[in-house]
Amino acid sequence: MEVFHRIFLLYKEIEMRKYIVLALLLLVMASGAFALDSNIGLGAGFNYASTYGTFDDYGYSEDWEMLRSGVYFFAFYGFNRFFEVNLGIMLKQPQDIIVEGESYGDAVLDDAIALQFGIYGKYPFPLGSRFVLFPTLGVDFELSFSNGSDIDYMVDWWHDLWLRGGIGMDVFITERLFLRGHLLYGAALAIGGDPELGTSWSQGFLGKLGVGWMLY
Repeated sequence: MEVFHRIFLLYKEIEMRKYIVLALLLLVMASGAFALDSNIGLGAGFNYASTYGTFDDYGYSEDWEMLRSGVYFFAFYGFNRFFEVNLGIMLKQPQDIIVEGESYGDAVLDDAIALQFGIYGKYPFPLGSRFVLFPTLGVDFELSFSNGSDIDYMVDWWHDLWLRGGIGMDVFITERLFLRGHLLYGAALAIGGDPELGTSWSQGFLGKLGVGWMLY
């Protein structure tokens, strides 16, 4: 019985080592796959959003909505197939401010410049050898800078923390050169800004198109 017991223990030890070797092999293969998806690129985007808030002037409050658009240029870095970071400069342009149903144009806010930083997760679905479709979800932070206007009634912009989700696609021109597009929708929390505005939150669409290069 002792002999059979030793044979059994030796068999279990061999089996355990086999699984450890297999796990390490899979880990190495996975690491290689991630490296193959490292990429960089440049692009441009356009967004259209609505921002909401409440004026509070000596105890009298009025709800307002601002329609705004923005164009921006950005760089992105994908450090594996599932995550991407981006950094960009955005021009924010008010279109109209509506207070209690009445339009006031863009007289309260001037254009502003914002520094944008974002990180996104995605899950790729290859569609043949040239196309990759991926749902994506992430956050963007827009740090708005004062426009330096010397007009008395101009007020300061706020910053935005966005949660966005949508769909993206890579179209490969060569084995390494590709086009990347995104169509995203999201909501944002307003941070800071002029207290007179009583800014609350925003919602809107964002479209991006870039050119990228696979590093590995």
